[in-house]
Amino acid sequence: MLRPLTVRVLSALVLAPPVLAVIWVGPPWTDVLLCLAAGVMVWEWARMCGARSIGWLEAVSILSVASSVALGAFVGIERAFAAVAVGALATGAVAALRRTRGGEDGSFGWFSLGIVYVAVPLLAFQWLRGLDEGRLLIVWLLLVVWATDIGAFAVGRTLGGPKLWPAVSPNKTWAGGLGGLTAAGLVSAAYVAVTGTGQFALGLLLAIAASLAAQLGDFFESFVKRRFHRKDTSGLIPGHGGLLDRVDGLIGGTLAVALVIALKEVRL
Repeated sequence: MLRPLTVRVLSALVLAPPVLAVIWVGPPWTDVLLCLAAGVMVWEWARMCGARSIGWLEAVSILSVASSVALGAFVGIERAFAAVAVGALATGAVAALRRTRGGEDGSFGWFSLGIVYVAVPLLAFQWLRGLDEGRLLIVWLLLVVWATDIGAFAVGRTLGGPKLWPAVSPNKTWAGGLGGLTAAGLVSAAYVAVTGTGQFALGLLLAIAASLAAQLGDFFESFVKRRFHRKDTSGLIPGHGGLLDRVDGLIGGTLAVALVIALKEVRL
């Protein structure tokens, strides 16, 4: 029988290359990938919140987010965000109606939050990839988030020490958090050097923001899983849990980078 770590590594080796290839190629394939991811992530969120089968609630949720991503590709991000708001309201209404009939599906607030939680980062990712330097920016973002995850795990496991938030994530330490930040900064500096952009200071500041947001994203999802007594969002990816389990840091990092660029018109 394969060890859990071996299964985890093999899953990553099988799934990562095609996903990275699609992201590198760009639209329209990235839009298709994001629509598929939207469906999986919403299904996992509904499952985590207590939905036991795929019914009207899950269908409305998946349609809301997938249509938002499709609108982002065809008519622009601004109108897509309007669709997110409508989808969150519609999903909340369906969840509330089903709950009044005695269902144990959490609350309409959590289902509405799920629409926003999934759709907004996907639209932000879509927007970043569509920028003039979107390809390089997305690769940089992925490397920074992965470096944060690996650095935090390695340093935290090696040094131990005081916990960051034991009630939510008992294994994460202050040393690990700082290790993640350091790894993100180093990877960003190396990436800037290799690509020749020359913006070391800007890349470092943006990497710190993305790394902090990635760690906050990890904590938020841990909080939600504890709220609903779930270890993983699903068992879709062997050794990794669900898709939401794998992209919680990327969700936070994507939102942070998109916000900085939108406000300051920064280009890495």
